[in-house]
Amino acid sequence: MQKSLKKCGKMALERAAVVISTLTGQKYNLKASTVLDAKTQLQGQLSLPEHLKVLNLVELLIIRGAAKLSDTTKLNDGEHLQVIIKERTPVWKEVFVPWEDCWGLRGDPELFERLKNASSSWPFVAIAEMPDFLRKKILDEVEVDCNGSTRWPEGDSARLRDSESTAGMSGGYISLEFWEKTGVPSLVDRAKAALSNQKSAM
Repeated sequence: MQKSLKKCGKMALERAAVVISTLTGQKYNLKASTVLDAKTQLQGQLSLPEHLKVLNLVELLIIRGAAKLSDTTKLNDGEHLQVIIKERTPVWKEVFVPWEDCWGLRGDPELFERLKNASSSWPFVAIAEMPDFLRKKILDEVEVDCNGSTRWPEGDSARLRDSESTAGMSGGYISLEFWEKTGVPSLVDRAKAALSNQKSAM
């Protein structure tokens, strides 16, 4: 039984020798087990502008024949594939359009503006990762030490760092309940709509 398990483990780690070509005819000889493995290697070898790499604005599509392969597809030894390089468009401008609904506390509009201004340097983020990404950005702006966690701290509110909004009882404070139940979900919904519009326009 132990020998059988060792053999299976070895097979799982085996990589196929494949040739992947770009639309311009550039060829890359790789040893990769899956499409995701090949994409990871290509990211380091392709000659792409640095800002596209840093901001995660490049999507690689691996094509076998006429079919686009999923990241989990296993590669076959000796096969020739094609890579299509697509440039992603960040959707943050469409996400941080003026807020027309009610806020939680007086510091919420200030936080919204901070996030909006900072978003010009944010990377492309997949929808599935966006809630945690936005929570992290929000928690970076408040006087709470979360040790890198994206979980909301205890309590209903938190004070903004270096806040300019000090008027009123809740001046300088944000509503954690608002951002958890309304703010973040609404921003994610805006991002989904923006990405859907991009795909429809293609």
